[in-house]
Amino acid sequence: MIYIMIPILSSEIDVFFLERMKNLLARIKKRTDDFSFIFCIQYKAIEKKCESNIKKIFTENLVILNSETIGVSVARNKCLNYALSLAADNDCLYFLDSQIWVSSHFLEYMLVFAASKDDAMLGCFQFVDLTFLDFNNEPFKLNKKTTIQHESIRNFKKNTLSDDVNFIKNCTMSRWLFKANLLKNSSFNETLGPGDKTTIKSAEDVYFLYELSKNKKFNVVNVPYYVYRESRPKDLSKHTLYAKGYGAVLAFLFKNEPRKYALTMFLYLVNTLRFFFINYKLASVRLSSLFIDLNEHVTDTSK
Repeated sequence: MIYIMIPILSSEIDVFFLERMKNLLARIKKRTDDFSFIFCIQYKAIEKKCESNIKKIFTENLVILNSETIGVSVARNKCLNYALSLAADNDCLYFLDSQIWVSSHFLEYMLVFAASKDDAMLGCFQFVDLTFLDFNNEPFKLNKKTTIQHESIRNFKKNTLSDDVNFIKNCTMSRWLFKANLLKNSSFNETLGPGDKTTIKSAEDVYFLYELSKNKKFNVVNVPYYVYRESRPKDLSKHTLYAKGYGAVLAFLFKNEPRKYALTMFLYLVNTLRFFFINYKLASVRLSSLFIDLNEHVTDTSK
């Protein structure tokens, strides 16, 4: 079983999101029994219409959880805890962000990975304008038997150890697929990430992956299949919002593993200098965030 966990704000359940979900279900129609969906809808106030819109699309293998606390880490933890209560050790856990579109090749290899003994899978990522994706002309749907065989794909996939993964470059959670046994006793730190009660509005994904790698050594299967996300806005205000967390977690990782993150730090400083000529506020936030002690902002939210 592959548990797809979707933390989402009630305001994000719009027509476009529902169309993406319909398309996703259409592509896995012949393999429905292999997938289970767990939503955690974050509300300011309970809005039953959001739930009913989702239930109209998903006729089976659906669980909807609620959270009145607005925070992606809180919602992910609710999904994760529920999935772990059901999953066998070799079942798979996947965090699907609401703004992500998953390619059919990525979906197909999920099934290949699920039948393997590997610990984690890492796909590719690209920013695109999702409004131009033609959901109705997806190249193929999943068949009852996967067309990609696990052994044959070894010719062009690459296995690495978790210690060798740069988590800054590979932090998008929807690129990752984990075996359930790997995520036991793991959780997102609820003081990090977008949310009403957090002071650092990002870095929750990097910090989660880093903590996971320190608690458990695991192998990572790198596959050449994509997930896509809506292109970043040209308005730099949102970049400024997340810059504090990015710089703080980079400084944290560089302090703990200087050789591994030296190049990432160098490129960060070069781009920060460039931003001084484009957006002084953003550049100032990026620079000052390097002096934040991340340990002072996180609390122990482990189980």
